[in-house]
Amino acid sequence: MEFALTTIYILGTDGAGKSTTARRLLELQLPERRAKCLYCQHRPLLLWLLKLPAQLLFMRRTDQFRNYGQYKARKNAVSSRRPRLTRLYALLWYFDAWLQTWPRVLWARLTADVILLDRYYLDWVVNLGVLKGNSLDGMLQDARRLERVLPKAHLHVFLDVSEATAFQRKNDIQSVEYLRERRQRYLQLAPHYGFQVADANQDAEAVFQQVRALVDAALKPAAVLDAAPSAR
Repeated sequence: MEFALTTIYILGTDGAGKSTTARRLLELQLPERRAKCLYCQHRPLLLWLLKLPAQLLFMRRTDQFRNYGQYKARKNAVSSRRPRLTRLYALLWYFDAWLQTWPRVLWARLTADVILLDRYYLDWVVNLGVLKGNSLDGMLQDARRLERVLPKAHLHVFLDVSEATAFQRKNDIQSVEYLRERRQRYLQLAPHYGFQVADANQDAEAVFQQVRALVDAALKPAAVLDAAPSAR
């Protein structure tokens, strides 16, 4: 039996449990399905050509972990005074991320029936939306540009967790405000991409069962459609 390719995108702020949930889904070993999980977190490579000088020139004596408010205020000030530099930074970010991600996505599409995506392009859009102070329209414009060169997902699962709960779960998150400003942007994008929302304030097992039910529902139609011709 052949199955249509299904791409499942798991989104959420830090501390929502995205990576844990994706790994557990992969361990299910879905019958007759070849599944792959891609962690697409952007790791600056080309971006360091601009990021390091900007850090030395504009962001010295700031530490986002010790004082996120001061760090964010400085960054906002630099962005508003130097909009061209901010646009160049965003462009280089997107190109850098695409260059790292596209070959992996292409290979996964050739070798798997189900692709689980963690930290894909809407996460980039949210992070840069915070940096640029983008409105919803600005984020959607960025997303649509990326969709010209990256495949969209068939299912978007959003793990929605309160900022306070997420902050308690991890010790490498800058602040509650860091989470809040990102969660707000995810929720703005939600109706435009049909996010299936799972309550991630619960324990890991309860969250996993919610997501598993959503994934099972997404995979069933493909199996039914494939089986139908042989039943005639």
